[in-house]
Amino acid sequence: ELTGAGQHGIRYFLENVVDPNAVIGADFQLTLIETRDGTAWNGLVASETPSAVSLKTLTETVVIPKADIKHRETSERSLMPEGILEAMGDRERIELLKYLVSH
Repeated sequence: ELTGAGQHGIRYFLENVVDPNAVIGADFQLTLIETRDGTAWNGLVASETPSAVSLKTLTETVVIPKADIKHRETSERSLMPEGILEAMGDRERIELLKYLVSH
């Protein structure tokens, strides 16, 4: 979701694309949850109550009762892959950044 991100300017994108692990916003930290029955989930915390965690995965949003959680961990790595610009040529990098800033 990039809506409104362009208002932060090109520096915002350069910081987040060139070195995605330098500063990771809480909304973009991957959470890993293992339940007592051995099921492993990973995704972004959509919401949390005293009794459950709502986790947005790549394909769905699941609600996991806290009583069922065996282990919970927040990743220190960004969801943005490192080195994404390295596979692009100079012109492609410029066009990508122009697109991102304009949206």
